[in-house]
Amino acid sequence: MENTYQLGPIKHFPVVTVNHILQDVLTD
Repeated sequence: MENTYQLGPIKHFPVVTVNHILQDVLTD
């Protein structure tokens, strides 16, 4: 997944970041 957003366009970066934050909020 890291390689996907790193190699992919910037559009992919926010998606991964939002997903990570969402999971963090859900876990909290």
